[in-house]
Amino acid sequence: MNDYFSSIGSTLANKIKDLIKPKPTKTTATSPHSFNFKEVDEVSVLQELSKLRTTKATGLDGISAKLLRDSAYIIAPYLTKIFNLSLRCGSFPDIWKKGRVTPIFKSGDPTSSNNYRPITILQTLSKLLERIVHHQVYNYLQEHKLLASQQFGFRSKLSTTIALAHFTEQILDNLDHRKITGAVSIDLRKAFDTVDHTILLEKLKTIGFTSSVLDWFSSYLSNRTQVTVINSSMSQPKPVTVGVPQGSILGPLLFLIYINDLPECLTHCKSILYADDTLLYYSAESISDLQSKLNSDLRSLSDEMLENLFQTNTPKRCLDRDEPDTFDADRKSTTFAYYVCLLILLEPLRCVENMTSEAYRDNIKSRWRILMADSDFGHFKCS
Repeated sequence: MNDYFSSIGSTLANKIKDLIKPKPTKTTATSPHSFNFKEVDEVSVLQELSKLRTTKATGLDGISAKLLRDSAYIIAPYLTKIFNLSLRCGSFPDIWKKGRVTPIFKSGDPTSSNNYRPITILQTLSKLLERIVHHQVYNYLQEHKLLASQQFGFRSKLSTTIALAHFTEQILDNLDHRKITGAVSIDLRKAFDTVDHTILLEKLKTIGFTSSVLDWFSSYLSNRTQVTVINSSMSQPKPVTVGVPQGSILGPLLFLIYINDLPECLTHCKSILYADDTLLYYSAESISDLQSKLNSDLRSLSDEMLENLFQTNTPKRCLDRDEPDTFDADRKSTTFAYYVCLLILLEPLRCVENMTSEAYRDNIKSRWRILMADSDFGHFKCS
């Protein structure tokens, strides 16, 4: 089972690489700002130690969060020196790169590894250093406004509720102007697991990370291993060569940086992102214009996703608002029927009644229709 879990990302990434056609190297503007690590002080380490939740699981080193918190004033000076040495030398300790995986059964055949969700536990000490680095990196990104405004995931004071409110406002505003809005919801398959380290480091360089910081992140990402534990049995360690570290503090932030330039490939459509959940939408006065613009940007988005080693989950979904042929100003609803053909990676989309996107499923119900990919259906139909 550990062989399966440790190779999920690399297996999928290799399949995606086979689909990519060679293209000229893109030139990306480099940030005029630069990021260097700041020296860690003992007060910061004490603060992080005091926040530790003693109920958290213990990593392979056997050092519990309770032990660390109870001995905070004794160990803080030593941890401060270790953390600063790590940041100065551009090296993340190998002993902190070992993950312990616990498989959680989902459903289906219990003998199939595919029906288990791997939960990775890392050492608490490693996550202490990660939290300190996370604070510094996130503050830098916020200060210089380097994260895409379309991204609502893993960011302070942003949420799915705010993303939905923004999307709803756009929909209603376009209804007032008698426009049709089409939207495609894209779910990326194991996106966190297929992050390519070389591409990620290049993106970190683009946003201003200095060579010493890049060395540290290169060390942080490399030489990682994991074991799978079932009852009292532990597997042999296996290397994990792609993806952001599961169960880590920095993983989600690194993913935001990795996917940050995705909206830049769009020419016509607007987008909303919640981590790896992507919503692409466009408003037009005619069905033909809607179809043309959505398909144009879907092609660009598909190319960009493949270049970043992303693959969409099937089925893919599209959300579409009623065409204002029989517009009711009070109810803001309409009745109509039409055919439109949308394609993503050459697969057509069709209409269904529900949307299961993590970010939007609980709030968008009967007022809009959803379109789901089906290789046997060449159009989507709203009726």
